[in-house]
Amino acid sequence: MPLPSPPSVLLPLFEQKNFHLHPSSSSTSAPFHPDIASHIANASYHPLTESILHLLNGHLEPAHFLLRKMDEDTGAMWTHAILHKMEGDYSNTRAWYPKVGEKLLGFWGQKDDKEREGKELEEQAVKKAKQHTDRIAKLDRKSNEETVEGGGGYTLEELEVLDTPVLEIEQSTVFDELMYLLNLSTAANGGWTATEGSAAYSSDGSRLRDEQYAKGGAWGTCKP
Repeated sequence: MPLPSPPSVLLPLFEQKNFHLHPSSSSTSAPFHPDIASHIANASYHPLTESILHLLNGHLEPAHFLLRKMDEDTGAMWTHAILHKMEGDYSNTRAWYPKVGEKLLGFWGQKDDKEREGKELEEQAVKKAKQHTDRIAKLDRKSNEETVEGGGGYTLEELEVLDTPVLEIEQSTVFDELMYLLNLSTAANGGWTATEGSAAYSSDGSRLRDEQYAKGGAWGTCKP
């Protein structure tokens, strides 16, 4: 049975033109769509689904809060890697990708790779994910020599001669990666229905959620 369509209020999040990265910014960020941020916070979606929606909306802080509660879940680990890629914390992104393991194969694996199998395929997928992170870091004009493995970011002069679509291509890959995870999460976690235990995230929601978590009101096993 196919999953129901997402609420119409979320549809702007699924248009790639509305998505962009926050390289070298802090984890506190204004959402692309404040009105949609309110819906995401109050709809009680499964917390992994909610965190991915926050990232699609460029709202890193509430996504990070949720993901820290799901550190043992591979889907959350993957989403955590993307969050740090969006905020420009590239070393943290590289640290999270290997923890995800074989699930990366669905997006970063080479389906026509006949020469590798098992662990070697997984390692290749991790390598590709890290290489993409390095390309974004290289495009981040605020990056330094420690940011990118094997070299620093472009100088302002170098960026001026680059084609502007370069960053757009890398951003589109991040968008596609988030959409892939969103599809996995909604398929595994009840689609767009409210999930018991996912209390609304408001301006003081951190305290409320922490209290709920401390009292055993965690959200159960998060998938994928």
